[in-house]
Amino acid sequence: MNIRANGIKQSCRKLILRVVALVTISFPLAVLAAPSVLYTDIESGPNTGGENNNGAYLSIFGKGFGSSGLGTSVKVYVGNGEVARYIYLGPSLGRSDVQEIGVQLGPNTSTGAIKVTVNGVASNTDHSFTVRPGNFYFISPTGNDSTGVKNDITHPYRSANTVLNLSSFQAGDFIIALPGTYVLANTDASSNSDSWLRADKSGTAAAPMAFLGYPGHQAKVQHSNGIYIFSNYVSVAYWVVGDFPITLTDCSSNHAGEVMMLGPPTSPAICQAGPGGTLSGKVSFTKVVNIESNGNDTAGFCSGGDGWIEVNYTNDVRLLGVSLHNTSPAQGDNESAHAIYLSTTQQNTEVGWSALYNIPATRAVLQVHQDSFGGTCWGTKQLTNIKIHDNVLHDLAGQAILLDGGTGDIQVYNNLIYNNVDHRYSDVISLRGDGGQLNASLYNNTVYANADTSGQGFLIGIGGDTGGMPKHITLYNNIFYLTDPQDAWYGGDWTNPQSWINAGNLTSANNLWYGASSGKPSFAGSTELNVDPLFVDTSVGNLRLTSPTSPAIDRGTSLTNTVVTLDLDGNARPQGSAPDIGAYEASGATLPAPQNVTLQKK
Repeated sequence: MNIRANGIKQSCRKLILRVVALVTISFPLAVLAAPSVLYTDIESGPNTGGENNNGAYLSIFGKGFGSSGLGTSVKVYVGNGEVARYIYLGPSLGRSDVQEIGVQLGPNTSTGAIKVTVNGVASNTDHSFTVRPGNFYFISPTGNDSTGVKNDITHPYRSANTVLNLSSFQAGDFIIALPGTYVLANTDASSNSDSWLRADKSGTAAAPMAFLGYPGHQAKVQHSNGIYIFSNYVSVAYWVVGDFPITLTDCSSNHAGEVMMLGPPTSPAICQAGPGGTLSGKVSFTKVVNIESNGNDTAGFCSGGDGWIEVNYTNDVRLLGVSLHNTSPAQGDNESAHAIYLSTTQQNTEVGWSALYNIPATRAVLQVHQDSFGGTCWGTKQLTNIKIHDNVLHDLAGQAILLDGGTGDIQVYNNLIYNNVDHRYSDVISLRGDGGQLNASLYNNTVYANADTSGQGFLIGIGGDTGGMPKHITLYNNIFYLTDPQDAWYGGDWTNPQSWINAGNLTSANNLWYGASSGKPSFAGSTELNVDPLFVDTSVGNLRLTSPTSPAIDRGTSLTNTVVTLDLDGNARPQGSAPDIGAYEASGATLPAPQNVTLQKK
């Protein structure tokens, strides 16, 4: 089932409530008073050159963009001018409820704020764009490396690596994959033994390099034989990679579908260098945006390929709008794979506005962990200053989020987790923290799960397999809902964390706990609730708060306000006298969630 096709795209520009009837399901629909820009792919580029001399293609992602009228009622401005060309309005490749607008800049634009207007109502303008020089190199499945011409869309190259190796391809330049189907098993299309693009050049802060698909998801990738979309074996910096819909076609073995690797695999030398190290192979200041890896094959589900993204030795890497779904490690494998794996040594990593779903067997879906070398590196903050936010994880078997050895300071906020069941371990969010450096802050998450379908599990796992415990855990404004009352709120696979909690290492306030027979946990204070949050409709994954009756409304603490400024729908927090508990603000815009897809167990 195509989740994005089932997403409901509705828009209205008045401050009213509607009830929109869809087949037999009805949702209350409040709409943004103004469109909301959440992120973009590129942040700089030329406003001339390339196709029809209109410069760079820009994709804008957000909420409240409407469903029609692109270029008429829906307009985009960059700096002091309107863009020259409108190409796409529709769902993004990441979260299906996040919209995308694709445009081409044109000479009327200038350096300045990016603004979207819908029926004359303007968006936020806190995202900016810089007009600067750059060239365009187009590639096509029907292109020719011998006849390709820079800045000429009618004479595309065939291979991205051929373009990369041109002496003329320099910082600030773009590789644009034109509409068509790129079969990465074909050596002509990949032009490299393991990578569609193996980066060995860098952009600069003022002029990043870019490898992007043509707007509107028209550069379609068929992925097999373990060929990466993007990888590196020498240190590179300042890249933007994205706008690619990827279909896994090789399900013959585990890891067959790994789509991206940033930074080299782990080694003791990298570990010893620490997050600020300068060893070869590091990826820095790089953005991966608007990527979908779909495991659908002829049977409807890829049960051998992974479709994963691995972030290794890096600094300042952002994964924004990534969707990985309908895929899983091979049956009989020990499920050591992860949908998104933040490994090795890194700092300032961001994973936001992404969707991970329909994954019936995996070690942990989103894992942060320094591969051990016997645990020798876990005593320092090997992976630190990490943000995991505004992601939707559903219909999963395995830990949804696992923070383990060598993890330092990390913020996990505005995430929605539902229909998660156990697979190998009986916890949903695992805060192991081996090495003792984990300082985890969990704010405004909504979790609706069965921790263990065959016995007693726990929603939050604390402590690691070597007996290590986190440094500190902070829980503010979360909704934790157990669908099986025999499950517990917290526990450990190897170690009982009670004495650690009693020692004051866990801070908890203004959370809502519901579903366990024991009531709220023993450490919960007077500001915490043990009542039904009154979700709109759990049967279709709509875990927004029923307004105005939900007890979670206006019951959060403002201690999160410097971190959590928006909700999962892109609405400003707070809407009332205080933040609402959970991932959503009840009185903001509420776009219905995609209809739930039944988990396919193996």
